[in-house]
Amino acid sequence: MKNSTILLTLTFLFAAFTLSAQNYAKIDPAFKKGRIDAQIGIGLTPTFIGDKGTMTVPPLFASIDYLVGKKLSLGVYGAHSVTESVEDIFIDGIRGQWKNHHTEAGVRIGIHFTEQEKWDFYGGLNLGVRHNKIDDMLDGMEQLNIYKGIKPVNTSFAYGGFVGARYAFQERLSAFGEAGTGASLVKIGIGFRLAK
Repeated sequence: MKNSTILLTLTFLFAAFTLSAQNYAKIDPAFKKGRIDAQIGIGLTPTFIGDKGTMTVPPLFASIDYLVGKKLSLGVYGAHSVTESVEDIFIDGIRGQWKNHHTEAGVRIGIHFTEQEKWDFYGGLNLGVRHNKIDDMLDGMEQLNIYKGIKPVNTSFAYGGFVGARYAFQERLSAFGEAGTGASLVKIGIGFRLAK
């Protein structure tokens, strides 16, 4: 799966350089009330990187943001990933390995720091709900799950922050990169302006 993630990353970068090499007319940044942007992306790392997990489905991310004012946006987001933990030995020699299906959805509040022609630097907070479905990958893990407090299904409140940058190739097409909490610590993707 690492090879797939690297391939997707290189594809995004190639598209970015190809599009930016073309000559476009001056871009209207339109940092004003009423602008709507949609973004889709892929995570480069799972949130559960501390567990040394392997991504079996890389984190997928989508959002829609509405500029309430020149510097403030409100939006909604969703993300999904599947991560497998490493196999390990725990109490009484019991072996454990899990697969975590992580889904998150909520609202985003963004502050936009610049209004240059092609660049948008921003940061903000996300508030939502996370849902984890955890599958045992080995037999006989019932006692281990009780010992570690692992539930097969867990839904909880999610909150965190993000910082990012977006570069517009055309008035309605952009690429972005973000770092923060959620289904992935680092994500890249493309954006589409839906309305000015």
